[in-house]
Amino acid sequence: MAQPNGLIFLPAIEVYTHSISYERGSVEDASRSIRPTTVRTVENIQLVSQTILPNPYVSQRRAALELNISRAGLRRLMKDLNLKPYKPRLLQALNEDDPDRRLEFCE
Repeated sequence: MAQPNGLIFLPAIEVYTHSISYERGSVEDASRSIRPTTVRTVENIQLVSQTILPNPYVSQRRAALELNISRAGLRRLMKDLNLKPYKPRLLQALNEDDPDRRLEFCE
């Protein structure tokens, strides 16, 4: 930031960043350690799809216990597979004459 008197003041973080780059001899980012993935592995994705798809009525809690995966990890895997986190319920189907019968009951 240039001041009216011509002096330039840099924030301390910029000075620190430039000094680190000077010590490394490069302005490229340093390599970072990345936490290894433990839940979203190919094996777990296949395991969840083979378990949940044939039987969508199993609860997430029970599936997580059976698969030895955390419940949050199972939710992430199900989201990746575009699966819904709830159990589908069967409803009674409506027939063609049901609206007429309902009108009869109302009268």
